[in-house]
Amino acid sequence: MGGNITKQGVSGEELTIRMHYKTFENREFKKGRVVATVTKNEQTYFCLVTELVGIKELDLSGEGCIDFIIAKFPLGQNSYMLSTYIEGNKEIQDLVIDATEPSAIDGDYYGAGKNYLHGWGGGIGVLIHFHWNCKQVTAN
Repeated sequence: MGGNITKQGVSGEELTIRMHYKTFENREFKKGRVVATVTKNEQTYFCLVTELVGIKELDLSGEGCIDFIIAKFPLGQNSYMLSTYIEGNKEIQDLVIDATEPSAIDGDYYGAGKNYLHGWGGGIGVLIHFHWNCKQVTAN
């Protein structure tokens, strides 16, 4: 559980979003769902949901944390809002809209030695993995 605490992600680098929780004594929340949503100007950029990527059920009791590990942080330079949501026993247990305002700085997401296009100044939005090819047709 080491690592540096930051409110800033770097495009293309690993980032862990950690949510701490604490339940009331002798309470257990079965079939839990924990969600972290990143938005900008009320536009959702991405939503991390525990049950979408795991096959085992999440039961929450006592206190602990949920780590959302993003292998390559996909956002360009800007400030964003992070909202959180915890559900258990088919009921909302906690909801925090705009819990914090993390920011992103441009990094070499594609490994091409470029942080962003000249003149763009960051703020690209969501970066995705893709490839391209060019097929030229020769004129006869």
